[in-house]
Amino acid sequence: MEKYTPGQWYQVGAWVEHEDDDVADICSCDPATIGQEHIGRSDSEMKANARLIAAAPDLLEALQNMVEAHRSGKLFASTINNAVDAITKATGESK
Repeated sequence: MEKYTPGQWYQVGAWVEHEDDDVADICSCDPATIGQEHIGRSDSEMKANARLIAAAPDLLEALQNMVEAHRSGKLFASTINNAVDAITKATGESK
């Protein structure tokens, strides 16, 4: 299986960037960037999509930690708090 780009991903407008540079090297959520201006996504929808994608590594890690904690019988509040933080990053809503 291929590995994804490690590190923190950040939403910048409708783009998802990697922490090491300022190039939108993960993806764009703006259909116009691939010649599909007719799709007509709103600015807020494109930003919400980018925010969700940028949170993907955090969400994956939180789920992996929760599964491991459940299997070991050691599901601590810190595990749940990390999951809440990842959900907050994905949704943009406060805790």
